[in-house]
Amino acid sequence: QKAYDETLKALRARQSKLEDMADGHVAVEGDTVLVDMTGYEANEDGSKGTQLDVASGQQLTIELQPGRFMPGLVEGLLGATKGEKRLVPVEFSSRSQQQQLAGKKLLFDVQVQAVQQRVLPDLDDDFADSIEKGLTLEG
Repeated sequence: QKAYDETLKALRARQSKLEDMADGHVAVEGDTVLVDMTGYEANEDGSKGTQLDVASGQQLTIELQPGRFMPGLVEGLLGATKGEKRLVPVEFSSRSQQQQLAGKKLLFDVQVQAVQQRVLPDLDDDFADSIEKGLTLEG
């Protein structure tokens, strides 16, 4: 039964969809934010330095789960709302796989486009059919 439950949970997660939350919804752990962000090296005084192409992008999806991204990014986006702009400081580990960023302090200009929540599909025959045509919950 445990293996069945875990498989069902994984299948539902794969079939989940992101839905925009109402304007004014404050991003909390477990939410997802859709952002445009531009990365900069941080100067000694904490101001923005050289812009980085490698750490920038448009329409990026960031799941607000601690430990998923560089230290400081998720924490800097908790509490954000749609339309908000934030300057988020982060620090890459000296053992980062992105060698050009390893051990560096960065600043990110982040524009929050949407705060979203992952919605799991209902456990019904439509869900079963989406996994395999003609399949029902009964088998």
